[in-house]
Order: sequence, then C-alpha cells, then structure tokens
Amino acid sequence: MLFEKILYSSRVRKIRLVIKVLPRFILNLFFSKKSVFLVTGARTGTSLYIAIRLIERGFNIYLISGSGKVIERFLSKKVFISSLDEDDVERFVNIGKDLHVKAVMYGNSELYLHFVSKLSQALGFVSISEEAAIYSANKHKLSEKLKDFDDRISFNPFSIKDEDELDAKKPCFLKPVDGCGNDEVVLFKSSQDAYKYWKENKKTSKREYIIEQKFIGKQYDIEGIADNGEYHIISITREYYLHADNRQVYTHGFKFEPSMDDELKEKIINYTKDFLSAIGVTNGAFQFEFVIEDDSGCYWIDFGNRVGGTFEFIIERTTGVKWLDLVIDNAMGDKLDFTKKQKEYMLMLYAATADQYEFLRKKLAKKSNFKKLSYQFEPHPYIFSCELSFKNERDLLVFEKEFLRL
Repeated sequence: MLFEKILYSSRVRKIRLVIKVLPRFILNLFFSKKSVFLVTGARTGTSLYIAIRLIERGFNIYLISGSGKVIERFLSKKVFISSLDEDDVERFVNIGKDLHVKAVMYGNSELYLHFVSKLSQALGFVSISEEAAIYSANKHKLSEKLKDFDDRISFNPFSIKDEDELDAKKPCFLKPVDGCGNDEVVLFKSSQDAYKYWKENKKTSKREYIIEQKFIGKQYDIEGIADNGEYHIISITREYYLHADNRQVYTHGFKFEPSMDDELKEKIINYTKDFLSAIGVTNGAFQFEFVIEDDSGCYWIDFGNRVGGTFEFIIERTTGVKWLDLVIDNAMGDKLDFTKKQKEYMLMLYAATADQYEFLRKKLAKKSNFKKLSYQFEPHPYIFSCELSFKNERDLLVFEKEFLRL
C-alpha cells in the first residue's frame, strides 16, 4: 500500500507528465526561436499544464517564479527569481526585450495577476486588465465593485469589519479574500459564529478574510476565454462539496459538461457575461463559480482571470476544444480556433471517507462500463481521487448517483 501511495501520488503524476515532454523540450532548446515568459510559483496554483502545452507547440520557456522551487523549472530554458510585484516589472521588461519573448503566460493562481498585467502591457502584449487582476485576487474588493450593479449579479460578502451588518440567522463561510480552491474555507451556522472564530483565531493573521453567505442550490464552474472584450464560454462543470464535522469544506466531485435544458444554459451564459463585463474583463482565460438557488437567483462565489485549477486537460477531453491552445493564442494575439472534436463523458471524484474509498477501488478493480484515466492518492483530508471516462452519459449518471449516496 505504501508503494502504491507513492507511485500514484500527485507529485509523481506531475513528474510523469514532465518526463513525457522532455524530448520535445530538448529539441526546442536547439531549434525553436519562439520564446515566452511563464509566471508561476505563488502560494497556490500551478503553471505546469500550460508549460506542457507550450513545449508541445515548440516554445522555449523563460520562467519567472517567486521561489524557483517549482516543477515547471525542468521545462524552462532559464529561471528568474522575482518578487512578482510591480517593483520588478521594469527589470523584466528589459530582460524580455533582450530575449525577444512574444507573450507573458501564467497559470492558475490569482496572486501574481497584477504583475502579469503590468508586465504584459509594458511589453506591448495582449494583457488582462489591471482591474480584473485586482478583483481576481481580492474578493472583498470584487464585492464592493458589484454593490452598485443590478440584481443580475447579487450577493455581497461582508468585510470582516462590518460586525453590525452580520445576519445571525443564515449559515455562512469564513474565507480569505485571496483564497484559492478550499484554502482555509470554514462553514459556520451563523455569521456571528464566523466572526467569533475569526476574532479568536485569525484576527492577527496577515491575511484578510470575508464572511460569505451559504446558498442552497446547484453550484457551477464556468471556464472560458475573453478575446478583446468578447466572451466565449468553453466549459460548464457541476460541482459537489462536503462539509465535514470540523466545519472544513472538501471537494466531493466534478461532473463535466452536464446535460441541461436550453433555458438554464442561456441563464448561465448570460449571467457569466454580465459578471465579466461588470468587472472589466477584456482578455485571457477566466474561471467563474456561482450557485443557482432553486427558487431564487444566481449568486457568485469566486472568480479568477486565469485558467481553473488542474483540469485543463480534462476540459479539452470533455468539450472537444483545444482549451490551452486558445489561452496561448489569445496571449499571442493570434486568431482563436474553436473547432470541436469528439468529446468524452467524465467525472472527477474525491474519496474523503473509507466507504467512498472502498467503493471506488472495487469499481476500478473490475471490468466496468467506464475507462479509468488516472487515479492518485491525495494528502489529508482526502484518501483518493480518480478521473473516469464513460461510454455514454447514462452510464456516467448511474455511477455518479451511487457515489454521491455514500
């Protein structure tokens, strides 16, 4: 079991991905004249998947990183250490001109987006807007921006300072303004409980926090590309989360490209476009999460003017669109190709209990109506996760229903 946990860990999986493209990386070093900056190395997120596609397309990568201790360094022609803030932009403008880089690429962390925006603009490249970069990294500022917008974009997380405004009757989350994924997200029965927890445990933290109302409904993740102010929705994902006894929030599963009626799909697309327009998104990949309440409206949860976390290759398989190519072409100022190939029906599932783990392992061990694409052992609190591809949507729905009952 120990050997298997090491072999199928997320770290080893990333190493295998790097090894797979090393021959092309070596060829690029000698024969490619196309170069880009790739920014990575913030507290959360990775740029590995965009790095792999850049190598596959014949680019040389000059890596800009906060520490240099990232796996992307093995696919880079040279690594530069940076503070990833505005003070370091001028230095990299000069380096970029000397190296003749053609674009500034980046991964799925919002913490360096302001640096990316400033550097791209200074070099004359296609860039995400400074406004969208700031809102990506601070949910409180984003909420303040949307307060005066109409009801199509409702929901205001409170600043942690607004104690008098807190509604004691509604469950809520405490989360960092610059959080990514489930990073430090904690569920409480009321906002007063959340405020008390913050005061006793987080008040002295260097991070800023918000209190966010918990909405009951279906949660969706939207990924797409903004191209000179035109918004293209690429992927819709249905998300499932668990709330554990210790109040932490855990990922339970993702269903990619779920079936839905035309009215719901139009509602999702229109809401997303209204949101993006309201906060000044102009270019670049975007990820947008929100909840649709059964008898109410849409309520945004999270936004980033960047690709989502680690599902880039899955999105390509489930939509049939070369998603990462769109991200690269947009940054290069090239025409976008939305040609679709045959898509797959896929689930990404996370086991956080022994029952869930046993269910998945038994299913994976025998011949079934799905294809195991990959699986890996996860760090606490998860035990195990797997990517599954099904022959048809009916088989996917049956499997999903069984797992979510556990």
